[in-house]
Amino acid sequence: MINALYGGAWQLYHNHFCPSFKLVEKRREGARQIKRHDKPKTPYQRLLDADTLSAKGRQALEQAHGALNPFALKRQIETGLKQIARAVRAGARSGDSVSVPPALRFGAPSTTSPERPREPNLTTKVA
Repeated sequence: MINALYGGAWQLYHNHFCPSFKLVEKRREGARQIKRHDKPKTPYQRLLDADTLSAKGRQALEQAHGALNPFALKRQIETGLKQIARAVRAGARSGDSVSVPPALRFGAPSTTSPERPREPNLTTKVA
């Protein structure tokens, strides 16, 4: 289920509609690291700019891009994620062994800020 989502709508949405920065230069000046990034572009735009495609391949890619609807892809992704969540919850109820990492469980506490142990309150009397 996850592989189908990733290989389908997620991949198309990410490659055609999600721009990202690419590191162009990284240099050191004393103790500082100076990083320079390219303008944000989608992987699709970077491929077209690279001029490594044949004319036929470029035309096919442009036609495929023109047929995509980012809003429909996003709806497909959301639907797929809901189906995965339902399957995980159903597996947990039925007793099937569904191994889901704690960070991906719904309602799980965040792993980025673990709770600190509480310090004892020294102002109250203990019987």
